[in-house]
Amino acid sequence: LWLAAGMSSVFGTILVGNLVSRLFRPVFIVRYLYPVAIIAWVLLAVGIAGCKYKRLYCTILTIALLVTCIPQYVYTFQTEKAQDALLAQTLEATAEITGEDAVILTNLEYLDWTVLDYYYPEVEHVLLDTAEIPVLDKEHTYWLMLQGEIPTDMAAQLEAQGYTADTVVENGTLGTNPVRIYKLNTK
Repeated sequence: LWLAAGMSSVFGTILVGNLVSRLFRPVFIVRYLYPVAIIAWVLLAVGIAGCKYKRLYCTILTIALLVTCIPQYVYTFQTEKAQDALLAQTLEATAEITGEDAVILTNLEYLDWTVLDYYYPEVEHVLLDTAEIPVLDKEHTYWLMLQGEIPTDMAAQLEAQGYTADTVVENGTLGTNPVRIYKLNTK
């Protein structure tokens, strides 16, 4: 009974996740399987414990895991290290974004409600619709944090308000989010 319950939790999570994703909208993400992975490992251990050559199967499984997981671990470690270095470079290049006169404009919603308060604690930030730029106050220093280059219509609106955009960071990251950072200067 408990084996059936364990298997139904693993396969049930997959089935329900796919069903909901197909019926309503895509919501199923692989990380939803992480909690039930523990149950799968317990089921595997129980299955091996009941076998005649359990030491052999355990050795084979351990070697297979090491061969497949160690390269993935090294790749993940190197990726995280590179990401941390890029974050440090981005923060160093934007160290002058401080004070009450600085304002960050971004079209990246996940930046606006997550990491901007952490990396730039006393700086106002505004979620921006790139199709309609608000009237900018000449008393502030404005910074744009976008995912890519400034859209043409946005550049035209900025120019109409008397601003030019200088690239400060071309390929940066904040948290794990890729950003391109511009400083707006008056003409």
